Amino acid sequence: MKVYKYYYNLLSAERQSVYKALYNGLRAHSRYIDIGAVDIDAVDIGQVMQYVSLDNPLFFYVDFRKITVREFSAVPNFGGMRAHVGSKYQLIPKYTYSRAEVTKLNADMEVALNKIVAAIKGGRDYSKALRAHDILARAVKYDTVALTNNLANYKRTNTVVGALLDKKAVCEGIAKTYKLVLDALDIPCVVVTGATSDENLFGDAEHGWNVVYADNAYFHVDLTGDVCGTTRGNICRAYFGLSDRQISVDHRPSADAPKCTTEGCDFYTKAGLVAQSQADVKRIVQEAVARNDRKATMRMPNNCFADNNQLLEFVQKILAQSVKGVCRVECSVNQKFGVFTFSWK
Repeated sequence: MKVYKYYYNLLSAERQSVYKALYNGLRAHSRYIDIGAVDIDAVDIGQVMQYVSLDNPLFFYVDFRKITVREFSAVPNFGGMRAHVGSKYQLIPKYTYSRAEVTKLNADMEVALNKIVAAIKGGRDYSKALRAHDILARAVKYDTVALTNNLANYKRTNTVVGALLDKKAVCEGIAKTYKLVLDALDIPCVVVTGATSDENLFGDAEHGWNVVYADNAYFHVDLTGDVCGTTRGNICRAYFGLSDRQISVDHRPSADAPKCTTEGCDFYTKAGLVAQSQADVKRIVQEAVARNDRKATMRMPNNCFADNNQLLEFVQKILAQSVKGVCRVECSVNQKFGVFTFSWK
């Protein structure tokens, strides 16, 4: 499986050598990792450690928060100024699983991953990325319990182990799992860090999601946001395929995230589910009826009705003319993105 290493490619040659040393040491489950004499300080090493973590979801057995950095300076301290040129660093990783446990977990996760990949048929990369999103949105739940006891749950909920095997995780584990699946599909995917103000994701807080490159465009995918919005009968896709402008409604990506300047990659635009007029609403509902669906979802950037009650009455009239025996129509609304989902029985 090819692993897309976006962050590795952001680094200078010298910092890439540190990345490689850490990567190779962690793969070998080394107790100590020497990175030699490099022109780098502890802050930069911390950035490299974060980049290794974000690029490589299968380092689930490493607690990157607890890697110890030891410095052996080869340059004397003059006048209270400590030079780092020529220093030798040693990293001491914190492993959360033994080698035997890692082998067993890797085997179990390979089975789960292969099932997901096998369920995703051919097609363009955008379609495959959407299918992977939908499978995980249905299968994984957000682990609210882990929020109150993150230290105890970190090695599962913040990693691919939680999402693939336990079917529950927090944003870091969900984003890394989506990247792992897209790596297996050979679709470039980046785990992005930043912050969100989405009340469904617990207010103004640190957050992780993805940027995907498919069909010649970069776009944001916040699978955690859609996991929280997915119900038994409806997959939420409000956060799939967003541009920088669209995601800025409630997300602030870090400065090193890929730029997503292409508009029109969001699910609703691609699927022809944007309603700019009452005629569009009628078309979308009638197309759902023609497919024998019992629900219709659309995005209305500017509501073309006086209020939601008038919109619901309009849809009820369309269904009364098109479907026999409809007795109840319900509507759920994502007000922030103007997404309306109608279901009927």
